[in-house]
Amino acid sequence: MRFPTSRSAWSTWSTSCACSPRRSTRTACRTATSTRLFTTDKPIIFNYHGYPWLIHRLTYRRNGHANLHVRGFKEEGTTTTPFDMAMLNDIDRFHLAMDVIDRVPRLGTRAAQLRQNLEDKRLEARRYAREHGADLPEVADWVWPDAGPEARAAMAGTQDTGGDNE
Repeated sequence: MRFPTSRSAWSTWSTSCACSPRRSTRTACRTATSTRLFTTDKPIIFNYHGYPWLIHRLTYRRNGHANLHVRGFKEEGTTTTPFDMAMLNDIDRFHLAMDVIDRVPRLGTRAAQLRQNLEDKRLEARRYAREHGADLPEVADWVWPDAGPEARAAMAGTQDTGGDNE
């Protein structure tokens, strides 16, 4: 699955965290820096493995806040697989890609089939987790394409949920 030609920018949490508008924060960034990180004229999709309100609070008085869409922990789910838990909170890779399609105006119709494929993949992953108590192998075994042998070996022992789903 590939996106139609599109550009994106990435920022780390530590960089973003420094952009709290509080004047008392020694590391708070200036408006120009914040505007560079959080553009004022393009959608911003922020995937945070915590509560979304925190990101909104940190960026509330910043330029581009209206374009900010935060995905994060919603206290949804139960004991399930790691990827299924991410899907229950809408922070999985498929849902984030669907967010991009939904929020970038020129992608809407051009990426409609891709969006449907992503939705179908989410349903397949959820069904597989319910039936097998494990994530889809293509999800569980996935590593970055340029990952070296050390990274691949390190991933080999991380997939066991210790019988939690049995």
